[in-house]
Amino acid sequence: MPQRQPHSALTVSSAQSHHILNSIPTVIYELAITGKGFRTEWISDSVKRILGYEVEEALAPDWWIDCLHPDDKEAAVKKRRS
Repeated sequence: MPQRQPHSALTVSSAQSHHILNSIPTVIYELAITGKGFRTEWISDSVKRILGYEVEEALAPDWWIDCLHPDDKEAAVKKRRS
């Protein structure tokens, strides 16, 4: 049996990870909490299917904090200042 080339295995692994991340019924994201606010660094494509936002919209500055329920926003902002 021929051995896979490392690049080929990495491509398959990346494709599998992308498929898994976008098949589960949740939005996965990476958030940077800075002194200036909350910045979405990365977000799964499932944000479109689940929340109706394009990935580009979800990467806008303060998108995450702007989408929080008003009752949750105050606590999130307070934690950033801690």
